[in-house]
Amino acid sequence: WSFEERGEILGMLHGDTLTIFEGYQSDGASPCIIIGKVRLGTPSPQSSAAGFFVHDFMYQFESVAPWTCEHADNALYWLLRQNGFRLSGVYHSAVAIFGGLHRRLTRRPSDTVKSHPLP
Repeated sequence: WSFEERGEILGMLHGDTLTIFEGYQSDGASPCIIIGKVRLGTPSPQSSAAGFFVHDFMYQFESVAPWTCEHADNALYWLLRQNGFRLSGVYHSAVAIFGGLHRRLTRRPSDTVKSHPLP
């Protein structure tokens, strides 16, 4: 599968390997507050970047892809856990609950995203 937005291919899925191309824009995790050296609301970029890029990509293309938002939530959990983020379960629960609510209230089909099965 190849995934594009406005004519630009942003990533590919071959088997079970998802490749997101350089230049893909993700807003990462929700905004955070930093008090001294403590981050509240967002995991550190070192432990979360891969998880949030994959999660955002999967959510963006969910309507035209061979995965669901539940798969994206689970990918976030496993990538956070793999990178040593201790609160991966908490973030998984929050994303599943609040992300699901947000999707139900605001979801509008996008005509700018497309996918194409690879030959």
